[in-house]
Amino acid sequence: MKFDSFDASDLSASDAYSLLTNLVVPRPIAWVSTRDVHGKSNVAPFSYFNALCSDPPMVSLSIVDRMNEHGESQSKDTLRNIRHGNVFCVNICEEGDLEKVDRSASPLAEDLSEFRQFDIAEGECTTIECPCVSTARARLECRLVEVRRYGREHVCNLVVGDVLTIHVASELVRRDRANRIDGAQLNLLGRAGSGNYYTKGRFIRSQPER
Repeated sequence: MKFDSFDASDLSASDAYSLLTNLVVPRPIAWVSTRDVHGKSNVAPFSYFNALCSDPPMVSLSIVDRMNEHGESQSKDTLRNIRHGNVFCVNICEEGDLEKVDRSASPLAEDLSEFRQFDIAEGECTTIECPCVSTARARLECRLVEVRRYGREHVCNLVVGDVLTIHVASELVRRDRANRIDGAQLNLLGRAGSGNYYTKGRFIRSQPER
């Protein structure tokens, strides 16, 4: 078998990004809602996201700094808001959310909220002072544990959060087995590739459950 091999030390940041995001697929999307120091609500998607631990339940997401017009690394609104409030909410995305998830990734002027700009239904979390997407059928209310910075020219911030409360629509919870999700009823949305590519699908079972 013939291979093209890429020495990571020779790759530009954009080339490394393209290779990784086209190979590490599908990636779950954290549609993260936060609130800034002035009380403005924010929601944005991040596909460098995953479960980290189950005892206690924890999640992680990576937020890459934005480069300003002077070529300087600058924190995104979501990261600033998480640092300010020490909380954030992960809203689970489904197929019907695709257009709004995609649009909410676009930068907005500081005085604008994605909730209002893109007609995203806003609610309030129950255990943290933070907005949520009220139409999301599942969400994780999280408290910040720590932020670690990695990278060189393109700095990424690894955010780790404790999951304090998990909300799941009753229609998705199986009654025959406690605390199990009926994956056949979920229309999960994921990220695929480095362009505007997404993936959708339900759980696939390889063998009968025991």
